Amino acid sequence: MNVSGHVLIAGLVGHLAQSTIVVLVAWMLTRALRSNRPGVRFWIWFLASAKFLLPFSILVDAGEWFRRMVAAPIRESAVLVVLTRIPLAPTIATPPTSLGFSTNTRGSSVLLVMIGMIWACGSLILIARWWRRWRRICLVVRRALPSGIPADVPVLLTSALPEPGVCGVINPVLLLPFSIREHLSHDQLRAVIAHEMFHVRRRDNLLFAIHMVVETLFWFHPLVWWIGSRLIEEREGACDEAALQAGNDAKVYAQGILNVCKCRLDSSPLMISGISGADLKNRIIRIAEGHAGKRLGAHKVALLTVAAFLVIAIPAWIGLIGQAEARVESSSHESSADLPQFEVASIKPGKPSPKGSGVFINGHRFEVIDTKLEMLISFAYGLHPRQIVGAPDWTGRDEFDITGLAEGDTQPTLAQWKLMIQKLLADRFNLRYHRDTRDLPVYLLRVVRSGAKLNRSEGAPSALPMVFFPGQWGKLVGRNAGIKDFAAQIQNVVLDRPVVDETGLSGRYDFTLSWTPDESQFTPITERIPPPTDPANAPPPLFTAIQEQLGLKLEAGNARADVIVIEHFEKPTPN
Repeated sequence: MNVSGHVLIAGLVGHLAQSTIVVLVAWMLTRALRSNRPGVRFWIWFLASAKFLLPFSILVDAGEWFRRMVAAPIRESAVLVVLTRIPLAPTIATPPTSLGFSTNTRGSSVLLVMIGMIWACGSLILIARWWRRWRRICLVVRRALPSGIPADVPVLLTSALPEPGVCGVINPVLLLPFSIREHLSHDQLRAVIAHEMFHVRRRDNLLFAIHMVVETLFWFHPLVWWIGSRLIEEREGACDEAALQAGNDAKVYAQGILNVCKCRLDSSPLMISGISGADLKNRIIRIAEGHAGKRLGAHKVALLTVAAFLVIAIPAWIGLIGQAEARVESSSHESSADLPQFEVASIKPGKPSPKGSGVFINGHRFEVIDTKLEMLISFAYGLHPRQIVGAPDWTGRDEFDITGLAEGDTQPTLAQWKLMIQKLLADRFNLRYHRDTRDLPVYLLRVVRSGAKLNRSEGAPSALPMVFFPGQWGKLVGRNAGIKDFAAQIQNVVLDRPVVDETGLSGRYDFTLSWTPDESQFTPITERIPPPTDPANAPPPLFTAIQEQLGLKLEAGNARADVIVIEHFEKPTPN
C-alpha cells in the first residue's frame, strides 16, 4: 500500500475515532440534561451526527493557517551537500553491492480496494432503498386529494398511509388518511395536526435528511444508527411538548395518539415525520401527566458552552502548535540558545572554481562557491526553487561566493547549519518572508507495483545522511539517507518542479543511481551535458533508471505544497 493508501486509512480511522468520542460526549451531555427540554437534547444529537461530515482537520487547518500568519519558520529536510555544477573531470565511485531489499505493496492495495468496494455496496444499497421509498411517497402525494383543512402547509388526504405525516424537505405537505375522522374526534385531530405543524416549523425532515447522508456514508458504524433512534425520540418529544404548550388538552392529545396507533398497520416510510415515532409508552405517560422539560439553568448553559468551546478549540490548538512541536521533535537540540554562530562570514561575487559550484560543508567550514542565491535559499529551507515565491530576479541570475566558519569546538549538525544559513540570509541579505501553501505542479515519488529495491544502510543511525553527485553527470549516491533526502536531491536534477515523497518508506538506505542525462536536466547549471562515451552500454534515462535500480517512480501531478513568499530581499555589501 503506498503512502496515499496509508494516509487515507489513517485519516478515516482518526476521523471515526474523533466522531465516536463526540458521540460519547453527546450521550453524557444528554444524560446530564435528561430533565430538560427534549429540543435541547435533539440538537446535541444532531450535532453529534453532523460531526461525521465535518472532520476536525478543518479546524486543525484553521489553527495552522493562523500560526502561519504569525510565524514564519519552515520545515527543513536533510541533505548533506548540494552540487549545482559538476566538474568536467569526474571522480568515479564504486557502487555498493545490492542486498535485494524489497517492499511489496500489492496485497495491501488489494485489501484497500476490497474494503472500498464493500463500503460502496453498502452505501448503494441504502441509496436504492431510500430512493425507492421516496419515489413511493412522491406517488402518494401526486394522488392525494385536498382536505380543505387550514394549516401552515397544504393538507392532503390519501388512502395509502395509515397515519398522519409530514413529507417533503423543501415544500412539505401534511398527509392524512381518509379514515382519520372516523378514529379521531375534532379536538384530537386538531392536537395531532398541531404536532405535525411543529415538525414543519422545526424543519425536522431536512435535519433528518442530513442524518440520512451520515447513515449512507458511515452505515458500518453502529453509533450512527443509534443516533438516528435518539433523534426520532427527541424530535417527537419536542413536538409533543410544543403541542401541549399550544393549549391542547393533555388527555385528549394522548388519546388521539393512541387512536392513530390502533389503525396504523406499519411504520411510516422514511422522509416522513409521523405522529407515532419513539417510545410510545413513555410518550403517553409524559403527555398524560402534562410533563414539560425544564428550561436550561445557568450552570447547564455554562456546561454546554464549555463543551462546544472545547470541541472547537482543541483541534484548532493542535493546528496552532502541532507543526511547531514537530519541528522541536525533529531537532530537539537545535534551540536558539544552543545554535552555533558564524565566527566569521564573507560574501563576495561568485567566481568559477575548479571545485565546481554549490554548497559544501566540511567540519566547521561552510562554503558556497559560484552559486545563485535561489539555490542557497532552497538548501537552507529544504525547498525547490518553485516553492520560493516573489524573489527578486537577481537571486536567480547573480552568483556569490560565501565562506563561513562556525565558532566553538562542537561541529554543527546539518539542521544547525541550515538554521545558521537562514540567520545569515536574514542578517546580511535582510531576508523577510512569510509562509503559505500553494497548489503546485510536482513529481510524486512512489513505490512501483513490484516493490522498492533499496539497501538498508549499515551506518550508525546518528550519522549524517548524505546524498551527493560524485563529480559525474548522471550519477547520484546516497549513504544513510532517507527517501525524503533522495527526493530533495533529485529535484536538483529535474528542475522543472518539486518532488514530493509519497513512498511511505521511513528507513535509512545506501544506494547508487546511474542514468544518462538528457537536455532537460541540470539546466541552467550547464549549457551542455557531454554525450556518453559508450552509447551502446549507457545507463537508461532518469525515470527508467529510478524504476529499475531503486524500485521507485516519478509521476507528474499537482499537490498542495509549502512555499515561502519573499517580502524583502536585498543584495549585501561584499566583504
